[in-house]
Amino acid sequence: MRTLAFLAALLAAFPVAAAPRLLVAPLKAPPQLTYTGKKVAETVAREATRIGGFDVQGPEDIEALYGRKAVLKLMECGDDARCAAEVARALGADRVVSGFLSQGEAAYQVSLVLADARSGRSLARFSREIPIAARRLVSDVAAATPALLRGEAEAQGSLVITCNVPDADVFLDGEPLGKTPLTHKVRPGKHQVQVSKEGYIQQEPHWVDVAPNETTRHELRLYRPLEHAPAMR
Repeated sequence: MRTLAFLAALLAAFPVAAAPRLLVAPLKAPPQLTYTGKKVAETVAREATRIGGFDVQGPEDIEALYGRKAVLKLMECGDDARCAAEVARALGADRVVSGFLSQGEAAYQVSLVLADARSGRSLARFSREIPIAARRLVSDVAAATPALLRGEAEAQGSLVITCNVPDADVFLDGEPLGKTPLTHKVRPGKHQVQVSKEGYIQQEPHWVDVAPNETTRHELRLYRPLEHAPAMR
């Protein structure tokens, strides 16, 4: 009994520090993606709870505790760390995850930010284009969440571009990158790659999907005009 009393007194003298409160806001998204944006945020909240170390409040918790107005304020911030931190600080949170979700012809664009509510600083970011047909939006976000919450920089991938013509000019997402053959570190997701060289037919850009911590190799071909001329009969 004396031992139990001693332990109780010791715990009372040195209370366990409360876990930092983490808000996970629904993603800012167009009306047709509102449900998907909330689903992505709920995935982050579940991963944060599984990992531990935070008092996690997901989208439904935020609305239940602080009202719909607070949810909309956080959503409007998108991946603006300072904006999200200001709203989260007013709600008594320590950290906040917010972001946006949009959709192109072939891919989702998702961007998340972990912000410190007290200082307004961005602690980590996750930004990626994920092919719609791959159906891996939620799984990719779930896989990236642990590193995001640890404040780590997003893992990159290596893109190796080769061409049947040496020293062809390489363009990545519309920007000049160098000449073939070329190896370059890029953020994961879809990237537009194009090569060109004087005297060769200009080819349409190619889409390449780069995975984190992996090497993706992509070979392109250039042709001289005569190579495409119709055969003479």
